[in-house]
Amino acid sequence: MAKKDIELEYIHLCDYASPGMGGKINLIGIFGAFFASFPAKLPDFFMASRIVNLPKNIECTISFKITQEEKIIYNDSNPIKITIQENSPGQDINLLRLMKGINLKNSGNCKFIILVNDSVVGEKQVEVKPLEVKTN
Repeated sequence: MAKKDIELEYIHLCDYASPGMGGKINLIGIFGAFFASFPAKLPDFFMASRIVNLPKNIECTISFKITQEEKIIYNDSNPIKITIQENSPGQDINLLRLMKGINLKNSGNCKFIILVNDSVVGEKQVEVKPLEVKTN
């Protein structure tokens, strides 16, 4: 059987995420954009992702970063190291990460980028929009 490439199945941003029964994950309040007054510190949120086709018997380092206008605004300081054992029933993993203290200077697009062994396996682009406050 041909070796499959490591892939990012999805990235979801949500208000809350937790592990569920049988390896499932529970996601509450999935969203696709941020609204803020700038400069802004984003409220805490969760990033949930699924990586498939990890190689067996090789230690993999999984990390992520966030960029805005090609500048890194958040770099993972605590990468995950994992080795899928030969007798493991699968080569796929779910990741949940609580995101805190993300600062944004302006509106525009952010990219959430997942890396395995320093190689990009996928990304999600999220729009950051100015918060419009209506006054009477």
